[in-house]
Amino acid sequence: MIDLKINKSRLKNHLHYSKWLYVVALIGVLIVFNLAYTMSEPQVPTEFKVSVLVNNFISDDEGADKLEQEILAALPEDQQEVTVFSLAAGGQDMQIMQVLMARMVAKQDDVLILPYETFVGYAQQSAYLPLEGRVTIPTQPEGVDMDKYKVELVDDEGNGNGDPQLYGIPLDGSVGLQSYGLMTQGMVICVPVTSENQDNGVRALQYMLDKTTLDEGMQP
Repeated sequence: MIDLKINKSRLKNHLHYSKWLYVVALIGVLIVFNLAYTMSEPQVPTEFKVSVLVNNFISDDEGADKLEQEILAALPEDQQEVTVFSLAAGGQDMQIMQVLMARMVAKQDDVLILPYETFVGYAQQSAYLPLEGRVTIPTQPEGVDMDKYKVELVDDEGNGNGDPQLYGIPLDGSVGLQSYGLMTQGMVICVPVTSENQDNGVRALQYMLDKTTLDEGMQP
């Protein structure tokens, strides 16, 4: 007859050899709980929130929080939420590009602040909203060529369409956004065509452009 009696020795032996099973089980329970909480948590509809993705480090979380509140105050009263967050908290360039592409496909962001090289690559694929006539462009530092930010759409064979459009605004030389902890050198601000809140995305972009006071040493 099998002895199923539990004693101190058997319990100690079981815990010693099976402890990782309990660790894995605990992790599984936490994941399920977090998923259930996330799914049941009230979500702000996309038309009432603006997401600003910065593909660079944000050095001041409190400054970013302050910028969120200021942008929200500048938007229409029906807007409920603004988020400003970084996509550069570690990771390799390829990983960041994959996450950025996934977020654009999922229509998660309304304003993007990207390095110039990343901006140009996506602009050629019609990823952004043309900005000419939609925003007031701030004074640029001497030497900044705005034609660099007018991009032609390119087909699968690499041929341009001959109609360059202004898809992004450079943030070089600005100190206004730097005061919130945003790194702006070499960065370009734009609105993805996948945004489901484009009008307020443009308004948020304009608010940040209005903050791009030039460094006194860079005045043209």
